[in-house]
Amino acid sequence: MYDTSSELLPLAVVCLTSLSVSFLSFFSGFGLGTVLLPVFAIFFPLPLSVAMTALVHLSNNVFKLWLTGRQANLHWTIRFGLPSMAGALAGAWSLRLMVDNLSNNNFTFLWHETSFLKLCLGLLISFFAVLEWFRSRPISGHFWIPLGGLASGFFGGLSGHQGALRSLFLQRLIERKEEFIATGVLIACLVDISRLPVYSAYLTNAEVQWDYVITASLSAMAGAWAGKKLIKKTSSDHIRMAVGLFLVIFGIALASGRI
Repeated sequence: MYDTSSELLPLAVVCLTSLSVSFLSFFSGFGLGTVLLPVFAIFFPLPLSVAMTALVHLSNNVFKLWLTGRQANLHWTIRFGLPSMAGALAGAWSLRLMVDNLSNNNFTFLWHETSFLKLCLGLLISFFAVLEWFRSRPISGHFWIPLGGLASGFFGGLSGHQGALRSLFLQRLIERKEEFIATGVLIACLVDISRLPVYSAYLTNAEVQWDYVITASLSAMAGAWAGKKLIKKTSSDHIRMAVGLFLVIFGIALASGRI
Protein backbone atom coordinates (compact mmCIF):
# COMPACT_ATOMS: atom_id res chain seq x y z
CA MET A 1 0.00 0.00 0.00
CA TYR A 2 1.11 3.56 -0.62
CA ASP A 3 1.97 5.76 2.29
CA THR A 4 -0.37 8.40 0.89
CA SER A 5 -3.33 6.41 2.23
CA SER A 6 -2.54 7.67 5.74
CA GLU A 7 -2.06 11.30 4.71
CA LEU A 8 -4.97 13.69 4.86
CA LEU A 9 -3.59 16.29 2.43
CA PRO A 10 -3.52 14.08 -0.73
CA LEU A 11 -7.01 12.78 0.05
CA ALA A 12 -8.28 16.33 0.63
CA VAL A 13 -6.75 17.48 -2.69
CA VAL A 14 -8.40 14.63 -4.60
CA CYS A 15 -11.80 15.22 -2.95
CA LEU A 16 -11.71 18.98 -3.48
CA THR A 17 -10.74 18.46 -7.11
CA SER A 18 -13.59 15.97 -7.63
CA LEU A 19 -16.12 18.28 -6.02
CA SER A 20 -15.11 21.45 -7.87
CA VAL A 21 -14.50 19.91 -11.31
CA SER A 22 -17.74 17.91 -11.22
CA PHE A 23 -19.57 21.13 -10.44
CA LEU A 24 -17.74 23.12 -13.13
CA SER A 25 -18.27 20.40 -15.75
CA PHE A 26 -21.84 21.68 -16.13
CA PHE A 27 -20.53 25.12 -17.18
CA SER A 28 -17.16 24.51 -18.83
CA GLY A 29 -16.04 21.99 -21.42
CA PHE A 30 -13.67 20.00 -19.24
CA GLY A 31 -14.99 16.81 -17.72
CA LEU A 32 -14.16 15.26 -14.37
CA GLY A 33 -11.65 12.76 -15.77
CA THR A 34 -9.70 15.44 -17.64
CA VAL A 35 -8.59 17.13 -14.42
CA LEU A 36 -8.84 14.27 -11.92
CA LEU A 37 -6.40 12.07 -13.86
CA PRO A 38 -3.46 14.49 -13.45
CA VAL A 39 -4.25 14.91 -9.76
CA PHE A 40 -4.33 11.14 -9.16
CA ALA A 41 -1.10 10.82 -11.17
CA ILE A 42 0.70 13.07 -8.67
CA PHE A 43 0.17 10.46 -5.95
CA PHE A 44 -0.08 7.12 -7.80
CA PRO A 45 1.45 5.30 -10.80
CA LEU A 46 -0.02 6.42 -14.10
CA PRO A 47 -1.83 3.19 -15.14
CA LEU A 48 -3.41 2.91 -11.69
CA SER A 49 -4.40 6.58 -11.86
CA VAL A 50 -6.20 6.03 -15.16
CA ALA A 51 -8.13 3.06 -13.74
CA MET A 52 -9.08 4.81 -10.48
CA THR A 53 -10.16 7.89 -12.43
CA ALA A 54 -12.39 5.68 -14.59
CA LEU A 55 -14.09 4.27 -11.47
CA VAL A 56 -14.81 7.72 -10.09
CA HIS A 57 -15.87 8.89 -13.54
CA LEU A 58 -18.35 6.05 -13.96
CA SER A 59 -19.92 6.45 -10.53
CA ASN A 60 -20.30 10.18 -11.07
CA ASN A 61 -21.76 9.73 -14.53
CA VAL A 62 -24.31 7.20 -13.25
CA PHE A 63 -25.35 9.76 -10.65
CA LYS A 64 -25.49 12.55 -13.27
CA LEU A 65 -27.50 10.24 -15.50
CA TRP A 66 -30.03 9.87 -12.69
CA LEU A 67 -30.16 13.68 -12.46
CA THR A 68 -30.36 14.51 -16.17
CA GLY A 69 -30.84 11.28 -18.16
CA ARG A 70 -34.46 11.87 -19.11
CA GLN A 71 -33.34 14.75 -21.34
CA ALA A 72 -30.77 12.72 -23.32
CA ASN A 73 -31.14 12.51 -27.09
CA LEU A 74 -31.31 8.78 -27.82
CA HIS A 75 -30.82 9.20 -31.58
CA TRP A 76 -27.39 10.80 -31.19
CA THR A 77 -26.56 8.57 -28.25
CA ILE A 78 -26.90 5.52 -30.48
CA ARG A 79 -25.13 7.01 -33.51
CA PHE A 80 -22.24 8.41 -31.46
CA GLY A 81 -22.27 6.15 -28.40
CA LEU A 82 -22.04 2.72 -30.02
CA PRO A 83 -18.89 3.61 -32.01
CA SER A 84 -17.55 5.22 -28.84
CA MET A 85 -17.88 1.90 -27.01
CA ALA A 86 -15.87 0.12 -29.69
CA GLY A 87 -13.27 2.87 -29.66
CA ALA A 88 -13.04 2.79 -25.85
CA LEU A 89 -12.32 -0.93 -25.89
CA ALA A 90 -9.55 -0.44 -28.45
CA GLY A 91 -8.12 2.51 -26.54
CA ALA A 92 -8.09 0.64 -23.22
CA TRP A 93 -6.27 -2.30 -24.78
CA SER A 94 -3.80 0.13 -26.34
CA LEU A 95 -3.09 1.51 -22.88
CA ARG A 96 -2.54 -2.03 -21.55
CA LEU A 97 -0.05 -2.68 -24.35
CA MET A 98 1.74 0.60 -23.64
CA VAL A 99 1.97 -0.20 -19.93
CA ASP A 100 3.32 -3.70 -20.64
CA ASN A 101 5.85 -2.59 -23.24
CA LEU A 102 6.73 1.06 -22.71
CA SER A 103 6.61 1.73 -18.95
CA ASN A 104 10.23 0.78 -18.36
CA ASN A 105 11.69 2.20 -21.57
CA ASN A 106 13.31 5.35 -20.24
CA PHE A 107 15.10 8.08 -22.15
CA THR A 108 15.96 11.74 -21.74
CA PHE A 109 13.43 14.36 -22.88
CA LEU A 110 13.77 18.07 -22.12
CA TRP A 111 16.77 17.30 -19.90
CA HIS A 112 14.87 14.87 -17.66
CA GLU A 113 14.53 11.09 -17.68
CA THR A 114 11.08 9.92 -18.70
CA SER A 115 9.33 6.90 -20.22
CA PHE A 116 7.52 6.47 -23.51
CA LEU A 117 4.29 5.91 -21.57
CA LYS A 118 4.61 9.22 -19.72
CA LEU A 119 5.64 10.98 -22.93
CA CYS A 120 2.59 9.70 -24.87
CA LEU A 121 0.03 10.40 -22.15
CA GLY A 122 1.57 13.77 -21.25
CA LEU A 123 1.40 14.94 -24.86
CA LEU A 124 -2.19 13.67 -25.12
CA ILE A 125 -3.19 15.67 -22.03
CA SER A 126 -1.65 18.82 -23.52
CA PHE A 127 -3.21 18.20 -26.93
CA PHE A 128 -6.75 17.81 -25.61
CA ALA A 129 -6.34 20.84 -23.37
CA VAL A 130 -5.49 22.92 -26.44
CA LEU A 131 -8.29 21.26 -28.42
CA GLU A 132 -10.77 22.33 -25.73
CA TRP A 133 -9.86 25.98 -26.34
CA PHE A 134 -11.13 25.62 -29.92
CA ARG A 135 -14.37 23.88 -28.96
CA SER A 136 -16.31 26.85 -30.32
CA ARG A 137 -15.53 25.58 -33.84
CA PRO A 138 -17.46 22.30 -33.99
CA ILE A 139 -17.20 19.75 -36.79
CA SER A 140 -20.39 19.58 -38.80
CA GLY A 141 -21.83 16.84 -41.00
CA HIS A 142 -23.72 13.69 -40.05
CA PHE A 143 -21.23 11.57 -41.99
CA TRP A 144 -18.52 12.26 -39.40
CA ILE A 145 -20.58 11.29 -36.34
CA PRO A 146 -19.66 7.56 -36.20
CA LEU A 147 -15.99 8.39 -36.87
CA GLY A 148 -16.13 11.05 -34.18
CA GLY A 149 -17.61 8.53 -31.76
CA LEU A 150 -14.89 6.02 -32.57
CA ALA A 151 -12.12 8.60 -32.06
CA SER A 152 -13.67 10.03 -28.89
CA GLY A 153 -14.10 6.57 -27.40
CA PHE A 154 -10.57 5.52 -28.34
CA PHE A 155 -8.96 8.43 -26.52
CA GLY A 156 -11.39 7.95 -23.65
CA GLY A 157 -10.09 4.40 -23.28
CA LEU A 158 -6.45 5.38 -23.81
CA SER A 159 -6.12 8.39 -21.54
CA GLY A 160 -9.59 9.25 -20.25
CA HIS A 161 -9.99 12.26 -22.56
CA GLN A 162 -13.23 11.92 -24.47
CA GLY A 163 -15.26 15.06 -23.79
CA ALA A 164 -13.41 17.49 -26.02
CA LEU A 165 -13.84 15.41 -29.18
CA ARG A 166 -17.43 14.56 -28.29
CA SER A 167 -18.25 18.24 -27.93
CA LEU A 168 -16.66 19.06 -31.29
CA PHE A 169 -19.01 16.67 -33.05
CA LEU A 170 -22.24 17.03 -31.07
CA GLN A 171 -22.57 20.62 -29.91
CA ARG A 172 -23.90 21.89 -33.24
CA LEU A 173 -26.36 18.99 -33.51
CA ILE A 174 -27.77 19.38 -29.98
CA GLU A 175 -28.37 23.05 -29.28
CA ARG A 176 -30.31 22.86 -26.03
CA LYS A 177 -27.80 22.85 -23.17
CA GLU A 178 -29.63 20.45 -20.87
CA GLU A 179 -30.11 17.94 -23.69
CA PHE A 180 -26.48 18.29 -24.77
CA ILE A 181 -25.19 17.63 -21.23
CA ALA A 182 -27.51 14.66 -20.67
CA THR A 183 -26.54 13.07 -23.99
CA GLY A 184 -22.85 13.51 -23.19
CA VAL A 185 -23.33 11.91 -19.78
CA LEU A 186 -25.11 8.89 -21.27
CA ILE A 187 -22.38 8.40 -23.89
CA ALA A 188 -19.68 8.79 -21.22
CA CYS A 189 -21.34 6.00 -19.19
CA LEU A 190 -21.16 3.71 -22.22
CA VAL A 191 -17.46 4.50 -22.65
CA ASP A 192 -16.76 3.84 -18.96
CA ILE A 193 -18.58 0.50 -19.06
CA SER A 194 -16.53 -0.53 -22.11
CA ARG A 195 -13.11 0.39 -20.75
CA LEU A 196 -13.37 -0.72 -17.11
CA PRO A 197 -13.14 -4.49 -17.79
CA VAL A 198 -9.80 -3.90 -19.54
CA TYR A 199 -8.59 -1.74 -16.65
CA SER A 200 -9.57 -4.44 -14.14
CA ALA A 201 -5.99 -5.72 -13.99
CA TYR A 202 -5.06 -2.47 -12.24
CA LEU A 203 -7.98 -2.66 -9.82
CA THR A 204 -7.61 -6.14 -8.35
CA ASN A 205 -4.30 -5.70 -6.54
CA ALA A 206 -3.59 -4.42 -3.03
CA GLU A 207 -2.30 -1.07 -4.24
CA VAL A 208 -5.72 0.32 -5.16
CA GLN A 209 -6.65 3.10 -2.76
CA TRP A 210 -10.37 2.48 -2.33
CA ASP A 211 -10.69 5.27 0.23
CA TYR A 212 -9.63 7.69 -2.52
CA VAL A 213 -12.03 6.17 -5.04
CA ILE A 214 -15.02 6.20 -2.69
CA THR A 215 -14.50 9.67 -1.20
CA ALA A 216 -13.69 11.16 -4.61
CA SER A 217 -16.88 9.60 -6.01
CA LEU A 218 -19.00 11.02 -3.21
CA SER A 219 -17.38 14.44 -3.63
CA ALA A 220 -18.01 14.36 -7.37
CA MET A 221 -21.67 13.47 -6.78
CA ALA A 222 -22.04 16.44 -4.46
CA GLY A 223 -20.53 18.69 -7.13
CA ALA A 224 -22.83 17.24 -9.78
CA TRP A 225 -25.89 17.83 -7.61
CA ALA A 226 -24.88 21.46 -7.05
CA GLY A 227 -24.15 21.90 -10.76
CA LYS A 228 -27.57 20.55 -11.71
CA LYS A 229 -29.18 23.21 -9.54
CA LEU A 230 -27.35 25.94 -11.49
CA ILE A 231 -27.42 24.34 -14.93
CA LYS A 232 -29.11 27.36 -16.52
CA LYS A 233 -25.98 29.46 -16.07
CA THR A 234 -23.80 30.00 -19.13
CA SER A 235 -20.38 28.47 -19.74
CA SER A 236 -17.44 30.40 -18.36
CA ASP A 237 -14.70 30.83 -20.96
CA HIS A 238 -12.12 32.07 -18.48
CA ILE A 239 -12.56 28.90 -16.40
CA ARG A 240 -11.96 26.77 -19.49
CA MET A 241 -8.85 28.76 -20.38
CA ALA A 242 -7.43 28.54 -16.85
CA VAL A 243 -8.01 24.79 -16.56
CA GLY A 244 -6.60 24.29 -20.05
CA LEU A 245 -3.43 26.15 -19.13
CA PHE A 246 -3.00 23.99 -16.03
CA LEU A 247 -3.41 20.82 -18.11
CA VAL A 248 -0.92 21.96 -20.74
CA ILE A 249 1.67 22.65 -18.03
CA PHE A 250 0.94 19.34 -16.33
CA GLY A 251 1.09 17.43 -19.63
CA ILE A 252 4.50 18.88 -20.48
CA ALA A 253 5.76 18.16 -16.96
CA LEU A 254 4.52 14.55 -17.18
CA ALA A 255 5.95 14.03 -20.65
CA SER A 256 9.36 15.38 -19.61
CA GLY A 257 9.57 13.23 -16.49
CA ARG A 258 9.25 16.03 -13.94
CA ILE A 259 6.23 14.22 -12.47
